[in-house]
Amino acid sequence: DKNKMLQLLIDIKTDSLAILKRLIQKVKTYPLMTRCAGVKLVITGNRPAIADFAGYASYIYFDGELPIHGPYYGGSGLFK
Repeated sequence: DKNKMLQLLIDIKTDSLAILKRLIQKVKTYPLMTRCAGVKLVITGNRPAIADFAGYASYIYFDGELPIHGPYYGGSGLFK
């Protein structure tokens, strides 16, 4: 159903780069999911650097922190 959205919140507790690499390898085996605009994988917890956000696939998003608690999300990182 194109009117429904699915958001999976994934809380990474260890090495974000290694975990994201493995997660993307696994998710790529489900092309119907990765091509569906209604599916978002939202990464929380230990995340990569903000400057690297834009380099991830369109279905990968990152939760943010308020500027008073963390770095400012500007540019392409804001949309991820």
